[in-house]
Amino acid sequence: MIRGLELAANAHGYRVLATSTYNRFRGMLILLLQEKFEIEGTSSVATSQQVRILLKKVLPSPSS
Repeated sequence: MIRGLELAANAHGYRVLATSTYNRFRGMLILLLQEKFEIEGTSSVATSQQVRILLKKVLPSPSS
């Protein structure tokens, strides 16, 4: 599924995918790391005591 999103984003000219998750969603965090997303940092949410993990992946240039 993520690879399909990468292809679609690349086809529309996007070069970076960004998302966020919480530590409690362990499976999502593992999946994103396996798909080569990098942890960019964290942010706090005013309405929650949990810290949001920010992730980013730079997409490869489209093939010529």
